[in-house]
Amino acid sequence: MQLFTLEDHRRVVAGEFRVTFRLWKSAHVKKDAVYPTGFGGSYRIFDVRVVQAGSLTDNDAWSAGSPSKAALLARVGAHTKAKVTSTTKAICGERHWAQ
Repeated sequence: MQLFTLEDHRRVVAGEFRVTFRLWKSAHVKKDAVYPTGFGGSYRIFDVRVVQAGSLTDNDAWSAGSPSKAALLARVGAHTKAKVTSTTKAICGERHWAQ
């Protein structure tokens, strides 16, 4: 499954969001690393941390490009087909597009 769609990539390039949440058992990205996008250019990872789903807010959702916390958790859970609860741990990665 592709993690980012072309539309997601366009929104990242436009600066609409820079944070991603994933239900990985461990981080698949590393701080300060650069990864190709698959659409041209690359993403530089600025921060990677573990957060609990219950601690996320609507502001966190907005920073990840989702309209609400509920929408963010639904999208995160859909990626792995997992039920997300308040104690579910997620990997939070902040990245920026680099040409």
